[in-house]
Amino acid sequence: MKAIRLVVGLTLGLALAGCGGSGDGADGDPAAAMVMPVVTGLQLDVALRDIEVAGFADAVDIVGGGTFGVVNESNWTVCEQSPVAGRALASPQLTVDRECDREVAETTMAPTEPAAPEPTAAPVETEPGPEPTDQPVAITSPPAPVEEILTVENSPELAAILAEGDYCADSIHAFATTYQSRTIEFDGHIAFVSLHPGRQTRWDFLISPGEAPGVVGPAFQFRDVGRAELNLTDESMPGLNQGDNLHIVAQVVEYNSASCLFFLDPISTGVR
Repeated sequence: MKAIRLVVGLTLGLALAGCGGSGDGADGDPAAAMVMPVVTGLQLDVALRDIEVAGFADAVDIVGGGTFGVVNESNWTVCEQSPVAGRALASPQLTVDRECDREVAETTMAPTEPAAPEPTAAPVETEPGPEPTDQPVAITSPPAPVEEILTVENSPELAAILAEGDYCADSIHAFATTYQSRTIEFDGHIAFVSLHPGRQTRWDFLISPGEAPGVVGPAFQFRDVGRAELNLTDESMPGLNQGDNLHIVAQVVEYNSASCLFFLDPISTGVR
């Protein structure tokens, strides 16, 4: 994944002037006094500020940011940092993503003694009652209505955004908000494909409507998906590549205004 360079803060010379030289290391090197702070789990803008406060004023190497790179630093979270916290602060690198994988800590409970069984009374014999004369009537609920899949034939709104010339248009945002969780079906193509940051067998697919190499319509994305999650209509289909024409059935997830990406959850994916 292509690294994106961001320049943060003041220069090292100004930082040292503010400290008066009292923070120098034993060998007189000002950089020896800088220590990498803990920034994993922080928003990217907060992490960059903490690194600047720690005394590092050069470019910070940012890895990640998706297809369009980091547009809004506050929308990205630091998932990995180098060097680790407490080490000398030199050439820091931050790996970012929308959300980071979280490990849930297991709680160890002290063993408890099993409770003694409650004493039970001896069964009391009773005369059998009269047999019921009326059979119970089973009550069933009517099946929930199945929502129609939205296509260009039955949804003028979908047809309009697929022909939209600006992938950041307000009409695309309005459609995603109105039809969130609904299923849409359309013809499109793979405009770009890349490994998801930090993954080896999961990808980000940028999907454009229509035939390749057109760029009209929303910037749809299947994000962080494996082959099984694409739900290919033909399991013998080879790997999908940039320029492949697809027929897509997918669920509307959300539209991100900062990156202008329209996220979809694939239901079925076929090559045309």
